[in-house]
Amino acid sequence: MKLYRTGEVARRLGISKMTVLRWIKSGKLKAYRIGKEYRVPESEVLRLLEGKIPDKVVIYARISSRDQKEDL
Repeated sequence: MKLYRTGEVARRLGISKMTVLRWIKSGKLKAYRIGKEYRVPESEVLRLLEGKIPDKVVIYARISSRDQKEDL
């Protein structure tokens, strides 16, 4: 079983290393702790590469000032 470092996982998935660490801590990504570092199994990396990455939520908000109130 091949294990990847968090930096390698981030590069392969096109995400930040911090996102990889957040996913590990939240349970979205399975990993083993070896010393002070995490190692992610190749099967987990392949699972995410196959399109099973959690969807991103995008929010748009428009903020108006009092001067724009008449335009609403």
